Amino acid sequence: MGWGSIYVRRMKVFSLAILIYLDYKSLKHRQKWTSDSEKAALWEKAHERNANRIVKLIIELEGMWVKMGQYFSVRADGLPGAYPRLLKQLQDSLPPRCLKEVCRTIQKELGKSMDDLFTTFVEAPIATASIAQVHRATLRDGQEVVVKVQHEGIKTIILEDLKDAKSVVEWIVWAEPKYNFHPVIDEWCKEAPKELDFNKEAENTRKVSKNLGCKDNRIDKNPEHRVKVLMPEVIQSTERVLILEYMDGVRLNDSRSLDSLGVNKKNIVEEITRAYAHQIFLDGFFNADPHPGNFLVTKSRPHLPILLDFGFTKLLSSSMKHTVAKMFLASAELDALSGDIVLFLRVLNLLAGLSTALNVSVSYYRIIRPFAESALECDTNEGPKDNAEWVCDSPVNSEVEAKLRALLVQLGYADKILGIQVCAYKDGNVIIDTAAGVLGNYDPSPVQPDTLFPVFSVTKGVTAGILHWLVDKGKVKLEEKVANIWPEFSSNRKDLIKVHHVLNHTSGLQNALSSLVQDNPMVLCDWEECLKRVAMVAPESEPGQQQLYHYLSYGWLCGGIIQHASKRKFQDILEEAMVHPLNVEGELYIGIPQGVESRLATLTLDTNDLNKLAEVSSPTSISSSSSPPMFQFDILAGLVPFFNTLNVRRAILPAANGHCSARALARYYATLLDGGVVPPPHSSLSQPPLGSHPHHPKDTSNNKKHGGNSKTNNLNDFKIFSSQKAKLHDSFLGIGDYENLALPNGDFGLGFKRVCSKDGSLIGFGHSGLGGSTAYCDISNRFAISVTLNKLSFGSVTRDIIQFVCSELNIPVPEEYA
Repeated sequence: MGWGSIYVRRMKVFSLAILIYLDYKSLKHRQKWTSDSEKAALWEKAHERNANRIVKLIIELEGMWVKMGQYFSVRADGLPGAYPRLLKQLQDSLPPRCLKEVCRTIQKELGKSMDDLFTTFVEAPIATASIAQVHRATLRDGQEVVVKVQHEGIKTIILEDLKDAKSVVEWIVWAEPKYNFHPVIDEWCKEAPKELDFNKEAENTRKVSKNLGCKDNRIDKNPEHRVKVLMPEVIQSTERVLILEYMDGVRLNDSRSLDSLGVNKKNIVEEITRAYAHQIFLDGFFNADPHPGNFLVTKSRPHLPILLDFGFTKLLSSSMKHTVAKMFLASAELDALSGDIVLFLRVLNLLAGLSTALNVSVSYYRIIRPFAESALECDTNEGPKDNAEWVCDSPVNSEVEAKLRALLVQLGYADKILGIQVCAYKDGNVIIDTAAGVLGNYDPSPVQPDTLFPVFSVTKGVTAGILHWLVDKGKVKLEEKVANIWPEFSSNRKDLIKVHHVLNHTSGLQNALSSLVQDNPMVLCDWEECLKRVAMVAPESEPGQQQLYHYLSYGWLCGGIIQHASKRKFQDILEEAMVHPLNVEGELYIGIPQGVESRLATLTLDTNDLNKLAEVSSPTSISSSSSPPMFQFDILAGLVPFFNTLNVRRAILPAANGHCSARALARYYATLLDGGVVPPPHSSLSQPPLGSHPHHPKDTSNNKKHGGNSKTNNLNDFKIFSSQKAKLHDSFLGIGDYENLALPNGDFGLGFKRVCSKDGSLIGFGHSGLGGSTAYCDISNRFAISVTLNKLSFGSVTRDIIQFVCSELNIPVPEEYA
């Protein structure tokens, strides 16, 4: 290829990039004068128009642009509809090179004539790709093979295309800084040229086949690591010709043929995913180009995937393999991505695209997790012996706290604790404020007093407090019909449901939204959509008749009332009612803001505890008694990765999505215990001081407003509620003047779980979360305590801690923990 042709090629690329940019810019300007009904059609036409332009130029230019088009064609869930639909044609054969050119390359590379090499050579190629085309043939010894032949001059084209692509990316970053594709293109520039040497591809194919046990049917030591895939055997290779065993199969993107054969497409995608998880986490060597054109499915049963094309591979160092495994298991967000991680994320995206393209639902986390965990078998945290500072070096507030820390170390050695915080108040003063352990199973960062733990249904107790705050302010009445506050709620026979029915779990809406968990759990992150669905659902029973735990619907029922009664956002009311008055800025959230990610604890499961529990039919701990039967082990195992994702952490789920420190929760209950009087601040020696974080970390202009230190003076004179303490407690518990608003002898009062001693007498109120986090207060003993943890069980650790502290203070142990 001459430099004149390269220049023309480059001009076509840049001309199209500018044309498409101006097209969208013009449309963005024009839509200001377009009706809403016409906007969607205009954008769809623009997507169709520009996608056609791109596909037309890619087919004309071929080269590296085809591979990029194939990559984006698989991401069907991340592009406007016209793009994946039109780019998909790039997964099929491109216009083939002439047979004369193909034969010339074969004879030159192998040093023999076509007749000396083959008895038959099919003129029409099986497939034509960006770098080569593949023909079916028969060797002189009778073996059926496929012959992959590199296009003439393609090396020069590929290298020039990469330069052009890099220039386009740089121009895009200049024009639209938010679209920074530098990490992706840098990795392509480094790895793509390796595909031009078919000797390397042959070596890669043999290596991956051996690693996966495709030929010897070896059995991995761990049954979870077994992979059932096929790969062709390498017969011969040179730099530009590759001869492979012929394997008869249906292309993965031929849905009609797969359906006619009765292929279970979900099983195929899952097995492909397992094969990639094995390559990445066990072998550290993987194919970085898993688009549909690189897979076949055997025609005969059992239908198995056939893996093809190992020209674009990546070798991970041991440290990078561990980094990728940690990143995957922690479900963390990374600001700076290395090239290795970019390729890993690309593979995940492409695999996700396979399930979208085939219209099957695949749990990638469940499939990949065992492989990622194996990569870190030597890295997992083993308790206090790994870290001399396993217990945070903070002030010891009492003799009880000193003894408790010794107990936590024991529980850590017994592998019962990963990360934990315990905070307690007695008679208005802090007596325990301890943090210990690490943020996650694969994150050795130490837990600090300001670490944020996901606390599941402990969130309900905070949400209930906000609603009682509005009652105290005269914005809501407990006896008021919800439909009077929230007009849309009146549909489907809900006009008799009152506020106290919601707080008391007697509204009859205990299973509202439950189908979302199974059908599309990410809808739970859409606040307005969930409010809309709750408003439209029909109750299962008459209000006030049965107390059935509203495990999920409770949050949006309360949240909808709070929003409609206050005419303000839920988050704003949370801050005004609780966060600012308590001086717990930055340590009590329902839906985290950006900027606090480094303080997040990562959830994991205490599988030993849960396996033991599976043998027991009726668990007795407070954290499990508040949970419905649906929360079996497999459901809980699914919730852990779901609630570790940033999308879910940032959503507003007022029943389950609190992110709190133990000291913030304990302070909240100590305040409720004293009728709304805010207790004195924590010790100034505890670092960082409680309330010192801005509540919105990136809103630096408002740090003074949201910071806490400026408001610590005379906090003990501040009162959140105007009602008398005894009356306030009665309203929380649904007793006294409020007993007609709660179900007699029920587990719940009005928004809080009733806490009873072993003899059955009522001693306080609180709320626990699935997995062990809890907070409650003992009214008569002026005692409040909270426990937050990230190793989820059904309350065994929390029980040990509550029993120990209560025993040391000589106060009643709640029945649930006795």
